[in-house]
Amino acid sequence: MSILDSMLEEAVRPSVITLSSVVSSLERVQRASGAFKVFSMCSKLHVKTDVVLCNSTLSACEKALRWEKAIKILADMIATGPRPDQISYNAAISSLELSRQWWHAVRLLQSLRQGLRPSTISYNAVMGTCEKGGLWEWTLTLWHMLVSDGMAPSTVTANVILSSCEHASCWAVAYGLLGSLRKEGRLGIPGLAAVLRSCEEASATPAA
Repeated sequence: MSILDSMLEEAVRPSVITLSSVVSSLERVQRASGAFKVFSMCSKLHVKTDVVLCNSTLSACEKALRWEKAIKILADMIATGPRPDQISYNAAISSLELSRQWWHAVRLLQSLRQGLRPSTISYNAVMGTCEKGGLWEWTLTLWHMLVSDGMAPSTVTANVILSSCEHASCWAVAYGLLGSLRKEGRLGIPGLAAVLRSCEEASATPAA
């Protein structure tokens, strides 16, 4: 932050590009408190934030497990600008996944679907939140929503849904998904292992 400190000492108002660069640098080295401090300077310096600056701050929230702050920043963006993009939502949702705030994550996904088009990354993060919370029904519902939105599930998506079924001892559901995932080439080793463990725990051996 030496360049920014020098500018402030010389009473030179930094541009939003400068502040974005500083926040991004701090976020990359996981100095979240410094990133938040710089972000808060915008109103004091009368610098209008842009989506790049906000997204860098949201990423800092994710790494620092500050989901409440992420929600606040995103809410402010929706209310007063700058208009959040898909990256903004994904960063906020990822902070919720790490903090296991599944309900907030689901609500953000619903908001994203009403305005912008969610990505597979968006769905994976929300599904991961529900999987960590043991909510396999929600994970399965989100899977069907992803498909209905015309998106192809990734290997990460497959691993999450199958892991969720394993934890809930839903071997029949996991086995039912196995064929389509294998056909689409989305089945990874973790997902296959989850199905095998589900069947083993249920002492079930489905017919080939």
